[in-house]
Amino acid sequence: MSPMEATLPAQTTIQTINGKLRGSAQNTAVQKSDVKKPSHAFATNDKMHIEWRARRDKVLQRNCQAVKRCRQRKKLVVEEIESLADAHIWWKSELRIQIEQLRYELLGLHSGILRHTH
Repeated sequence: MSPMEATLPAQTTIQTINGKLRGSAQNTAVQKSDVKKPSHAFATNDKMHIEWRARRDKVLQRNCQAVKRCRQRKKLVVEEIESLADAHIWWKSELRIQIEQLRYELLGLHSGILRHTH
């Protein structure tokens, strides 16, 4: 046997010929050139896998960028809402001051009316 040959173990086959069982044992030698190399299908699958990974990475990258933009927009919205809240708090305090001033003015007017009526 040459180094280019590989020996397979002895195989026993049983065949039915004209209803009679016939068996034979054989030692099969196979040339290494006959051994199948990875088929083109595997290479295609590898290529498809690489392309799939590239598409997936691209999608993940776009998703990451979208998430970053979303967080930036959310941060701006939160800052704007906080600014509006601060403005409303200031306006509320200004209105409370005006209410107190108007109450004192009203009390003064009431006391003036009471002085003129008695």
